[in-house]
Amino acid sequence: MPLPRPSTAGFVLPTLAIAILSLALGGGAAFVAVESVVSSYGANDQVAIQTGPKDVLDPASVITYGG
Repeated sequence: MPLPRPSTAGFVLPTLAIAILSLALGGGAAFVAVESVVSSYGANDQVAIQTGPKDVLDPASVITYGG
């Protein structure tokens, strides 16, 4: 993509500044979103394994929606 040519109004510097600022803010927002998903608290699988049902259950008895 060729860089914009300078015009008599001098729009090249503001255009590049807006593009760089947009990339920085977008990248920062994406980083924050990924970090929040990675660091979120999920189910504690070890507790579920220790305290969950000991016998194999029929899926229809656990999943009550659908067909």
